[in-house]
Amino acid sequence: MKLNGTLEDLGAVMGTEAAMRLVAVFGGGQLYVPMMADAEHPIALVVGRTPFRHLVATLRGETISVPAAGEFMRLRRVRQVVRLLADGVTVEELARRFDYTPRTIRNIRNEGARMRLIGRCLPHD
Repeated sequence: MKLNGTLEDLGAVMGTEAAMRLVAVFGGGQLYVPMMADAEHPIALVVGRTPFRHLVATLRGETISVPAAGEFMRLRRVRQVVRLLADGVTVEELARRFDYTPRTIRNIRNEGARMRLIGRCLPHD
C-alpha cells in the first residue's frame, strides 16, 4: 500500500469516514491488520464491520503505520479560533480556554487570515 499517502490509500480501501475514525483513534502508531475480520476486533468496533472487512481483505497480516492526526487537529484549531474571534471572544479568553499564550492565538488568527477564512461562515463546534 502506498500508491498515494497512507491516509488516501486507507480511504480508498475502507472509505473516508472509516479512515478518519482509524486515524483519530489509532493515529501515530503501528497497527497490525489481522488475518480474519472478527466483528469484535477493536478496529472493527472503531471503523465499522464493513470497512474493517475491506481493510482485512486488502492488508491482512500486515502492520501499517497509521498517520497521526496532528495537521488535521492543528487546522481544526485554526477554524475554532477564527470562528470564536468572529463571535467576539477575546484573544485573552481564547488563550485561557485553549491553554495557549495570547501571541499563539494571534498567530493562529493570522494563519486563518492568510487562508482567507471568514469566521462567521465557519461552523461552530
